[in-house]
Amino acid sequence: MGTPEMTRMIARLMYQQGVFGYSAFENISRSIGLLVEHDAGACDLPSPAEWKDVLGVTLTDYMTIVFQLGSLATTYGGRLTLDTIRECRKLGFFAGADPETVLGVIRNHLAAPLRTLAVDGRRDELAEAKMWSYNPLMGHPLIDDGRNGYLLPIHRYLIEKITPLGLFFTGLTAFGDTFPVELGKSFELYIGQQLALLERVGAVIHPEIVYGRHGGMKTVDYFVVLDEVVVLVEVKLFKATAPARAGVTAGLEALVHKVQRARRQIDKTAALLRAGTPELADIPTDRPLRGLVVTSEPLHSIDTFLYEDMFEPNEIESSTASAHDIERIFPILAEQADAGDRLFAALTSNAPTPPSLNRAVTGLPAVKNPISDALWRRWETQLVPPGSIR
Repeated sequence: MGTPEMTRMIARLMYQQGVFGYSAFENISRSIGLLVEHDAGACDLPSPAEWKDVLGVTLTDYMTIVFQLGSLATTYGGRLTLDTIRECRKLGFFAGADPETVLGVIRNHLAAPLRTLAVDGRRDELAEAKMWSYNPLMGHPLIDDGRNGYLLPIHRYLIEKITPLGLFFTGLTAFGDTFPVELGKSFELYIGQQLALLERVGAVIHPEIVYGRHGGMKTVDYFVVLDEVVVLVEVKLFKATAPARAGVTAGLEALVHKVQRARRQIDKTAALLRAGTPELADIPTDRPLRGLVVTSEPLHSIDTFLYEDMFEPNEIESSTASAHDIERIFPILAEQADAGDRLFAALTSNAPTPPSLNRAVTGLPAVKNPISDALWRRWETQLVPPGSIR
């Protein structure tokens, strides 16, 4: 069993280093799938006009501008100047936005003077984990030098502004508490598209079922039905908070509590199936049940021995997977005739190893995700200005 001290230290290391295990391209593609080319069911997300009111440009143009600013800063030694922006605008950069508009995006959403960053850093510093506290450059990755120039100390922080996590905070600030609710709905629908890749191998995907006397109760978000197993999928738009990433005990406990609630929903739905709840009649009950909690951001090592003593027992064996995992694993499974057997085995404990979705594709070659790839390819046409060299 992991000690509390070990759990705290591993959490700090994983949340600091884990980001390097994922490509910016998959994050950006997901941003497009969630907020631009989203499912029609997410009908209450901000409109293009509402995004433009907040950003000064459309959301897609904002993403293009930020991405290109990152590329230019890398080219020019981590520094951007007004002259550079003007010259690159002549070459067709920044989705057609004029230099003043680009500067407006920088000043309003990306940059802050050093003194402001210092104040923000002290304000958000965790007394028990100073070294692992929030870095204010994550909110304002460009440093305004006060001379029409901007410094970019950490390139990744600028690109993260156009990932789902970065846009979550932009949207929350601009649109208030309704934004996470609508983004959560869009994320749930997006994961449904990813799960549907398994239809190639005979899976039947059922969405959330409403039940009860007045139709006010809901099951898990998805049922993935295969001959060998029924997987109960609960989708959650949540992430590790700053205290959790810093290994603060209260933050880790809050993280476990969120996953625990999702696991309880899986157990509750399993009980409905066993009880023969009429609304769930289309879900077979003659095969094993397994659970899958899907989170919008990675929760590193959450299913391992490090957190085992922090969880309450659950009836249905379940694994926790992030959107990254789903995007990587399901295209591979969609090409396997034994996908059902693989899923069942992966989501079943093999002591001392807990259930792990990743085991379903161990030893198999990577496969491009057709959904993510198509989203990226449609957006990348904006990234190469007509006046530049591809």
